[in-house]
Amino acid sequence: MAGFSGFEGNISGGVNGLLSSWQVTISRNQSDITGFAHPGRGRAIGLWDISGQASGVLDDAVSPEGGLNGPTTSITLTAQADNTLAFTAVVDQVSMSVAKAGDSSVSFNFLLASTATSGLPYTLSWS
Repeated sequence: MAGFSGFEGNISGGVNGLLSSWQVTISRNQSDITGFAHPGRGRAIGLWDISGQASGVLDDAVSPEGGLNGPTTSITLTAQADNTLAFTAVVDQVSMSVAKAGDSSVSFNFLLASTATSGLPYTLSWS
């Protein structure tokens, strides 16, 4: 087993900017289906969900609103070459800042927006 560096990481989709960091959580909700006669807790797995955040610096060549222009946007997160997670998302919050000293930043939150009726609502390629 070998670890890897985020040096080859990337994000496409979402909000425009020179993005340098992302974080994602993949989860499934669960329901407690325990009945009075059960000796242990019973659970049923439910829907998939993805949420996350990306950040970087503002890019003067493109407007930062990106994923806010439509109802959904396609996002692909890359950990390193050939290790990607792709899904359709909504961007629900964008934060931008500019300091007089010259620093600028942009960050945004994204949430899964799947219309899939079967299979997984995302594509994971990990090699």
